[in-house]
Order: sequence, then C-alpha cells, then structure tokens
Amino acid sequence: MAVPVSQELPSRVAVVGSGNFGRAIVAKIRSAGFDVIWGSRNPTGDQVPVEKVMMESLLILAVPSFSWSSLPLSSLQAGCVILEPSNRISVCEPHQQSQAERLQQLLPPGVSVVKCLNTVSAYELENTSFAAGKQIPIASDNGQAKVLVSMFLEKLGYHFQDLGDLDQARTIENIPLALFTEWRRPLLVSTVIWVLLYLYRFASYHTCDHGKLGWYPEGLQDMALKYINKTCDNHALILLALCYLPGILAAYLQLARGTKYSVFPGWLDAWLRDRKQLGLLMLLSASIHGCYYCLLVAPHYSRVMLPSPVTTNGSWDWSHMMAVSGTRHEDTWQTTIYLSAGVLAYFIAVILGVTSLPSVSTALTWKEFRMIQSRLGWFCLILATLHCAANGYGKLFKFHDCFFLGTEQLPLIFSGLTLALKVPLLLPCVDARLTRIREGRQYRAFCC
Repeated sequence: MAVPVSQELPSRVAVVGSGNFGRAIVAKIRSAGFDVIWGSRNPTGDQVPVEKVMMESLLILAVPSFSWSSLPLSSLQAGCVILEPSNRISVCEPHQQSQAERLQQLLPPGVSVVKCLNTVSAYELENTSFAAGKQIPIASDNGQAKVLVSMFLEKLGYHFQDLGDLDQARTIENIPLALFTEWRRPLLVSTVIWVLLYLYRFASYHTCDHGKLGWYPEGLQDMALKYINKTCDNHALILLALCYLPGILAAYLQLARGTKYSVFPGWLDAWLRDRKQLGLLMLLSASIHGCYYCLLVAPHYSRVMLPSPVTTNGSWDWSHMMAVSGTRHEDTWQTTIYLSAGVLAYFIAVILGVTSLPSVSTALTWKEFRMIQSRLGWFCLILATLHCAANGYGKLFKFHDCFFLGTEQLPLIFSGLTLALKVPLLLPCVDARLTRIREGRQYRAFCC
C-alpha cells in the first residue's frame, strides 16, 4: 500500500548533485522563493554532505544513474518524493527498464519516484525566457506524488504533462535522444523539392536547345555552381510561398464551414505545423543563393556577331559568325528593382527566421509576433516575387525551352497563386466575417 504524500509544498527542497544541472536547478529553485539544502559527496561553499539531505520530503537527484549505488538511499524516509532527471546514453527499448524504474527498486518502501526534468537542460534552467509555456512530462506510480511535483513545477514557471505510471518513464527518457522529430517531414519535403528542381533545371539546360530536344553536354561544368544557384533561388521562393499558402487554405475552409471549431484535415494541420521549419529551410536556400550570386555577379556586356576572317585572302566568311563582347550594359530600372527587392526580401527573411526562435519569440507579445510573422512575412513574399519577376521580366511570357518553364516562370506559379488567393481575403466584407469566425462566432453560409 502506498504511503500518503503531503499535498502541501515544503518550504525547503533538497538537491543532490554539484554538476552543471545541479547548480542550475539550485539557482532556479531559489529564484522561485524556496529554501534549498544542497547536498554533495564533496561539499564546498554552501553545500552540505549528502547524508544531511536524505531527511527531506522533496528531493531532486541530480546525479548520473551510475552513482546511485554510492548514495545513502536506505536512509530516505517513507513519504519522501524523489524527482529523477537523469538521461540515458541509448534508447530505452520497450522490453527494457527505465532508469526511473531501476531507481524505484533501489529505494526503501514508501519512497516515490517521479520521472521529470530530464527534458530541460542546464542552459534552459539558467535562462528564464525558456520557462514560459514549456511542458515538462512527468510519470510516477504514486498519484499524490505527481500532484505535489506538478505544483512544484508550476512554481518554477513550467507546465506539466502527466504521461501516467512510472513505466512511461521509458518514453520520457527517450525524448532527449530523439533526433529532429519535428524536422523530419519538412526536411523531407524541402529536400524532395530541391532535388526535383535541380533535376528539372539540369534537364532544361541539357535536353533542349532553341526549341529542339536532344542531348547537349555543353556547360556541364556549371553543375556545382550555376545550377545550385538557380535551384536555390527557385527553392527559396517556393518554400516561402508554401509557408503562407496553408494559412490561406485554412481561412477559406473556415469561411466555408462558418466556424473555427471544426478540425482541419490531417494534411492541412500537418502543413500548418511545419511552417516554422519550412521558413528556416527557405532562409538557408536564400542564403546560399545570395552567396553564390555575390560570387557569380559580373558586369554585363552586349553581344556583337561578326563574320570570321579568312586568313588566306583577307576576306570575311559570313557563313561562320562569332560573338564578341560589345559595350557594357548600363544599369536599368529593371536591374535596380530586382536587386533592391532581393536584398530587402532576404534581410526581412532573416528577421522572420530570428523571431521564430523560441529564445526570441518568448520575448515578444502575441501582437508583436503576429505582426512580424504575418504582415512582415507577406511583405517579404511580395518583395521576393517582385525580385524574381523583375529579373526575368523579358522572358516571363516566352517559351523557348521546349516544354520546360524558365528559371523565373516556375517559382512564380507558387508565389503568384498564394498572393492571388490572399487578395479576396482582404475585401472588407470577407475580412470582417473571417475575423468574427476567429473570435468564436458561427455561421451557416457565407454572406457579407
């Protein structure tokens, strides 16, 4: 039978461990208004011998699992709650015991283990901006112990997520070992789009020449430079459009349903949740494109076709024309517009990427975050579209590469579609209705 656990938070919390995590959690607990008794096997400063902390009712065991055998765990009293934040070095398989379960077996009867805090690093504990809204998963066989720990976590500025009994500690211990779980799908989508764009551009350069299909190997040396540059600029604009297109589709769906309380389709919900990662991957491609462009940019000269000279008689062979560089092209309004729009769009994208990071976004109010990510983001998309359109202005409505779209035509399909779908939502009657729906009102059919 489980020993009852006090449902009142003690005024003093014990911590065992003098490593980075131990120091950080002690500072965090003190900043929350608790007294801390800090135990160590080699005490220094305000630390005490580890034996003196074993009488406390709430204890954080901030030491690695291999050192448990050297601690006087047998002196723990019934009713004591142990917070176990240790991490594993390998994944805990379903048939294996978690470290928290092994610790529970080492403890005297009546002492309860709560697995938690292993998903928080020492760096996060030391930086208060990480605390806001962060969920800490917990697991224990003692429900009263979980209630006490949840109250403690709330005092530290965290929220808790109850995963159930202590066998769920296996799931909690595997969380820090997971690699890019939220990045897998957007990274896969981004990679597939990039590879397809590269192959598409390769095919357009080497299988079509002046409207004739075939194999044209000239220019293969540009595969690692020019082709990557062209692919990255297409990729960046397409991903930027894909960041804002799902929000547009969600708005139309809410207008059609007349409510915000219906669940989005699974594909749309996943797309909406992937926007942050897609935006950062967009910034990566835009940065690569910018670096390559700085390496490749050069003055443009007009081309003049001249006949080849015949050395034997000093005449000209008009059947064999050769191209030579003529006068240098002066910068035009088109050049100024596409360069200025591209530079501004890139640095706005940098602002969007920086403000999407948790350490920055938590310092912003919701209104500030929404203004940057929405309004500034749409401005970035408009500038990027203008950059692409101005760069290929003379070729936007020409088709001379067989059935292949030009380097500026293809990405403009996605950005143009996204902007075109946004325009009706800006109409006063449509915007007013959508605002009311998002405030919680419900309608049967669309009307202005």
